[in-house]
Amino acid sequence: METDVIRDCTNGKILKINLSTGEIRTEPADVYTSRFLGGRGLNHWLLLKEMKADTSPFDPESIISFAAGTLSGTQAPANSRLNVAGKSPLTGGIGSGSAGGFFAPELRFAGYEAVVITGKAAKPSYIWIKDDHIALRDASFLWGKNTWETEAGIRRELKDAGIQTATIGPAGENLVNLSCIVASPARVVGRCGLGAVMGSKNLKAISVKGSGQVAVYDERAFSRVAEEILGKINRSPVLERTRQYGTIKASVPTRAVRNYQDEFVAAEQARKLHHELFKKVYEREKYPCCFNCPINCGRMYVVPSGIYTGTRARKLEANAISDFGPRLGIYEPASIVNLQALCDQYGLDMDNTAGVIAWAMECYERGLLSRSDTDGLDLTWGNHRAVAGLVKKIAYREGIGDLLSKGCKVASGIVGRQSERFCIHVKGQELMEAIRRPKAWALGVVVSERGGSHTRGAPLSDLKGISAEMGNKLWGVPEASDPSVYDGKAKIVLYYEQFHSVLDSLGICFLASNWADPSLPGPEDYTRLLHAALGSGDLPENIMEIGERIHTLGKVFNMIHAGFSRKDDYPPARLMQEPIKSGPFKGERLKKEDWDKMLDEYYTIHNWDKETGWCTKESLDLLNLPEVEDMLNRAGKLITTGH
Repeated sequence: METDVIRDCTNGKILKINLSTGEIRTEPADVYTSRFLGGRGLNHWLLLKEMKADTSPFDPESIISFAAGTLSGTQAPANSRLNVAGKSPLTGGIGSGSAGGFFAPELRFAGYEAVVITGKAAKPSYIWIKDDHIALRDASFLWGKNTWETEAGIRRELKDAGIQTATIGPAGENLVNLSCIVASPARVVGRCGLGAVMGSKNLKAISVKGSGQVAVYDERAFSRVAEEILGKINRSPVLERTRQYGTIKASVPTRAVRNYQDEFVAAEQARKLHHELFKKVYEREKYPCCFNCPINCGRMYVVPSGIYTGTRARKLEANAISDFGPRLGIYEPASIVNLQALCDQYGLDMDNTAGVIAWAMECYERGLLSRSDTDGLDLTWGNHRAVAGLVKKIAYREGIGDLLSKGCKVASGIVGRQSERFCIHVKGQELMEAIRRPKAWALGVVVSERGGSHTRGAPLSDLKGISAEMGNKLWGVPEASDPSVYDGKAKIVLYYEQFHSVLDSLGICFLASNWADPSLPGPEDYTRLLHAALGSGDLPENIMEIGERIHTLGKVFNMIHAGFSRKDDYPPARLMQEPIKSGPFKGERLKKEDWDKMLDEYYTIHNWDKETGWCTKESLDLLNLPEVEDMLNRAGKLITTGH
């Protein structure tokens, strides 16, 4: 009979597995905690420290690491996030993403902060972790199955419905650069192509079950702060709407339309994709999709009639509506439910998949791709049947799917004929966000170290009404909510780069922070919570210092592994050259001269070099990162002069 084991929050282990040799070993994680926490911080440090710059994403020596947050498995509200990191096959730089669910807490219950994987298994395999029992098991019977079938198959084989699994689908098996990792079973580690990194290792899944609990340093203080945080969450009207509708309630003034040819959706079309319609017609049930979450945005959607009758999609996201709706000219809700379900099952990232399909549809519109190129598919805007066909072709790399599986940067280079103009990417990864109008949002998206992403520092401040008083109080920027203003926006981006780095490393969902609503918990709240969890010890008074250190690790990885510099921190040319064509924001675009000034301000407050966009010795000294200085010095990229 198994008994509960109390696992100290301060002394988890790092589990290291070499799939080529079968070697399994552990090392303590607490030597890194005070500097990098867990989750993203721990992952990025391990990758930077242990992965050589000339290692390609699909080399057996390539590393992929799964890390729980420092607070995962505790009573902290919304502490479910798992971070996965490796080298991105799309960008060549840091590949990093997070997912909610129950995997990260279960990993902590088993006694591990992180699972670090190298090598390549001789045959399809999955890793089974049950406390101190670690096994590499045959996954041949799962190879070719989708992510939902894989999770169910593992639970049947191990005879335990409580197992938590992170798995890839056919897209990851086939080394599709757009592939993702699906956890438990509707939470997705998206972007960056990390599913393909798993596939290159013949690793179908990781499954975990723990019998322990996670203890904190000062239980009474921790409970008190956690209750205060929970109170702020429960009082938020923004999160009340999220509880009611899920994340599809997210509303933004502009969306990418037909591959960014425009950023305005007419009212008649917008009504067809309204969140009330999805709730009334397609929502069937709510379910707890993440550990200890007071928001509970999970629900099941089912298509009741039509050609997609019976199609089920778990946790329909706002991104799915933007990606497969206006971006591709589709205004049929049932088809959007179907397309998200296909992506989840095949293990494809929605943003990247929709992005490369949007590129292909514009190439088709302009005569750069013909029906003979598209395997007979009619890629006119709005043809959801053709899009569903493309999704499958991409997952299996069939016909034109092989071209699209590489992402639009590589695909447009192969097609040529100026098709590169219609590949809307940042650092090699498809862009998802509409960014011509909101300047702080745009900056945060574009400078993201993982390549075009709003989850690393892009604030919501100029997408929703925030008073001048609140903007000044939080960031020292009274014009925070004015989307047309460039000045001062870099300060807000820096703030959220630091704060999101911390939240990703603690394992806390961004929705449980002042990113979603200024009244929600901020850095001070989570500083107190972390101190109660670990004891003050070597921790700084304000965890934003750790956030800057963690963010810098991703920046340095990109400098060394991908050679990214200032030139990679600009929006796609279309968004600077072609203005919004219709609607109330007609004429808006990103102006290069203003972007340059904003970028200069951004580099200056980071203490980075404005000419190159690289970290300086001064910035690394302030962050106490002498090892990183040595790495950059050996790479010939250490800036020692003033910025």
